[in-house]
Amino acid sequence: MLRMDYYAPPREIQLRTATEISREVVDNHSLNGRDGVQDFLLSFIDRIPQMKNFSKELCEIANHIDACHRDVNIAKITGSSAGVTGGILAIGGLIYSPFTFGTSLALTGVGIGLRAAGGVANIGASITDHVKQKKGSGRFQEIIEL
Repeated sequence: MLRMDYYAPPREIQLRTATEISREVVDNHSLNGRDGVQDFLLSFIDRIPQMKNFSKELCEIANHIDACHRDVNIAKITGSSAGVTGGILAIGGLIYSPFTFGTSLALTGVGIGLRAAGGVANIGASITDHVKQKKGSGRFQEIIEL
């Protein structure tokens, strides 16, 4: 019979916030006599809430870019499908034109129009994706440089 032992943490472990731990490090650190280290640690402690806000904002930016990218991919697939369908209609219209005495050339015109609309949808989706990513990456760089 296989017996598995699980690790149970000791009861004296207490959950503390990052600020409490940082203050303890500042107070008890062996380099505490050096003003530069102490100043750095104290300023780091003061910036923890700001870093949490930046982290949250970066996650929101990433989620927004992902959602836009997903929507753009859907638009690209739709545009490509319209283009393929338009191409098939245009070719079909040309093939059947001798049998229908030119009546199916209207189908060719519709196919060409549908293919053009699919191309415009792809171009528009690509431009939108580029603009959204550029805008999101600009704010992302701003936060990183702070």
